[in-house]
Amino acid sequence: MNASENEKIEKFIKLRSQNQTFPDMAAKLNVSERTLFRWSRLYQPLIQSLREAQRECEAERCKISRRFILQDIGEDLRRVREELTKRDLKDLPTAKLFDLAAQLRTQANTVNGPLHLSEPISESDVDEQNLPDPPATWED
Repeated sequence: MNASENEKIEKFIKLRSQNQTFPDMAAKLNVSERTLFRWSRLYQPLIQSLREAQRECEAERCKISRRFILQDIGEDLRRVREELTKRDLKDLPTAKLFDLAAQLRTQANTVNGPLHLSEPISESDVDEQNLPDPPATWED
């Protein structure tokens, strides 16, 4: 493979990660669509990784990444809980605040996902039934 072909492959990976069509890429790179289909199969992991990195950058730019969402939900939940401590529990708005707090916790758990911790287990541990306790999760 020569330097010119390597450059075309690199350009192809970048264009394909941006969802360019095969006819458009064939014209830009002066390569047959058949070659592009072959490259697509060969370099699919790289293309997918580049797409994911681009999505992550866009999410970060738009402040919609998991980190920002969790920060916002956490701040809203903190404010609701702070307000709940000031309220008389007999008030109807308090019930609505409890509902909001529950919704925010559910939303935070959905965004955060379950936490699964595990420990490596060897064959001898299994044979001797020397197994660790079950993994901890965020799920109730």
